[in-house]
Amino acid sequence: MDDFIFLRKRKGKIGHITPRSIDSRLRRYCREAGMSVIKSPHDIRRTTLTNLYNAGMPLKKVQEFAGHSSLKQTMDYIRITDDDIETMQYIETLSIDQVKEFEDSNIVKFRRNA
Repeated sequence: MDDFIFLRKRKGKIGHITPRSIDSRLRRYCREAGMSVIKSPHDIRRTTLTNLYNAGMPLKKVQEFAGHSSLKQTMDYIRITDDDIETMQYIETLSIDQVKEFEDSNIVKFRRNA
């Protein structure tokens, strides 16, 4: 249990929180906050990955943090700018070896001043 951030106590046992176990609470908190859009655990995951990327974490590191098998999968999660779309289009034109070299460089970073 040491590697979980959020834990819950259920029927006297301590366990990790799953997206399903937090979903109803999150929906209630959104309603109580007066939010017009109800958020899901998946929305929190998407927001976290976007914030990491916007804060300057290299895309490859965001991919590793998320546990994704490809950059494309990670980019599908991240809310991106037009500049980032151009970067992804460029990556898609590269060969597999070139993509590996591109990922290993520090080029794949967020370039917008947020």
